[in-house]
Formats: sequence, C-alpha cells, structure tokens
Amino acid sequence: MENITSSLEDYLEAIYILELKNKVARITDIAKHLNIKKSSVSKALKILAEKDLINYEPYKFITLKPAGVILSRRILNKHKTLKLFCESILHINEENSDTIACKMEHFISCSNLQNFLHLIDFFKENNEINELWEAKIESLSNKEKC
Repeated sequence: MENITSSLEDYLEAIYILELKNKVARITDIAKHLNIKKSSVSKALKILAEKDLINYEPYKFITLKPAGVILSRRILNKHKTLKLFCESILHINEENSDTIACKMEHFISCSNLQNFLHLIDFFKENNEINELWEAKIESLSNKEKC
C-alpha cells in the first residue's frame, strides 16, 4: 500500500471513529471532528478514494474500504498506545496526551510502538520500580520547568 501523509491519516482515523459511532461518515461530521472546513475535507476524500481506501461520491455517505479499515485500525492503535504511555508513564494530562499522541502516531513504526507497550507492561509488572518512578516524577514536578 502507498504511503499517505499524516493529514490523510487523520482523515482515515476520523472516518473510522465516525463509522464506529454512526455506521457512516459525512463530510460535515468529518470537518467537525477535525475542526476544519468542509472544502478541505472534500479534497482529501478524493485523494483517499483514488488510493482505494474509502468509498466516496459527492453528497453521499463515506465509508472505509477494507484497506482503509486496516490502516485506520493501525493508526488508532498507535494513537491509543501513545496516549496511554503519555498518561500512565509520563503523567501528562489527558488533553495534552491526546495532542502528543496525534502528532507521534504518524511517525512511529510498529516495532517502536511495541517498545512503548513493553515499557507500559514493565511498569505494571514491577510495582517497586513503578513506585520509584512515580516518586521521581512527583519530585520533578515541583522543580522549575523549561
């Protein structure tokens, strides 16, 4: 499958989330979800349709094709894993974790993502180390920030 831009990945992820919620996606819903103009959505949908990732015709519902579903699931899995890492290991608040995960998900490989998962599991399985880390994070949070 062709590589796609991080922007197009965001569209796929939005369509996937909207399909889970509403069974289909509409341009208006995608624009609202991504906080962008409908005209921008139309352009991106044409490209995704050309890449055979979505079913799209103007003024109709948008759905993912099988290849789009596979890619969307991968993107969403990366997002969820990175967000969990930011929240549970780095103690970053939910909103900032979501923003960071959204940026990182486009550039991290599946093998590197596995390392994030291994580290999350490591902390879960090693309570003493987790407690030391928690104490370190707490002590650092009281210091001057960059």
